[in-house]
Amino acid sequence: MPEVFISYASEDRSKCEQLYRDLRAEGYDVWLDSQDLVAGSNWSIEIRKAIRGAQYFIIVLSSNSVSKRGYVQKEIREALDVLDEFPESETFIVPIRLEPCNEGFERLKTIQRVDMFPNWDDGVARIIRALKRRNLNPGELVNLVQNTNPTARLRGDTIRLPHRETNPVAFVAFSRDFICEMARKLIEKDINGFFEIIKNEYGTLVPAGTLVEVIEWQDYKNFKIVRIKCLEGELIDKILWTVSLCIP
Repeated sequence: MPEVFISYASEDRSKCEQLYRDLRAEGYDVWLDSQDLVAGSNWSIEIRKAIRGAQYFIIVLSSNSVSKRGYVQKEIREALDVLDEFPESETFIVPIRLEPCNEGFERLKTIQRVDMFPNWDDGVARIIRALKRRNLNPGELVNLVQNTNPTARLRGDTIRLPHRETNPVAFVAFSRDFICEMARKLIEKDINGFFEIIKNEYGTLVPAGTLVEVIEWQDYKNFKIVRIKCLEGELIDKILWTVSLCIP
């Protein structure tokens, strides 16, 4: 059964296939009818099985999906039925909007949504933070990197920058020592010291969603660290270190 099921109106297929590729690049097992329905299968039964077996149901909202009669409405109703089986504290349905529009279903209005506009990569980063990942042990993660040397878009935490909106970011530094110094400042809740390290160019912040190649993964002094090579943006071709932490 898939981790993530994507429900959408056929008019939005190209955007949903982009989301499908972005999430699969992050290692998620994603189900999308245009990619996963097998020729000759009973598509109605297969879709229902995939919805009921998925860990998360992403409903893609747009003027097309909320106003259109058809199977997408049935998929949403099926997902809402599954949601009733979940504890209130758990996430199952993740509504996302491709454009300003109404949710269409009253119950969807009570669920925090993700807007994919004006910045698509920021939206993808917020979706990823909503999807709770199973915990892999260090050996599994090391093997994952060594065997596949994957490319992925950086996931990042949310940080409130002075006089700016809250943005999803990834922390990067030019050595592990600087990563640990950044982490120490965060643990001590010394946010000013954290920004001082960045200002001194020992490290920097890049938008979550930046495409990178994973070179190495390890647990360094209890911090999960990956060595990456940026493949796009201002830091292209530089080898950096990155770590995901919760900012107090």
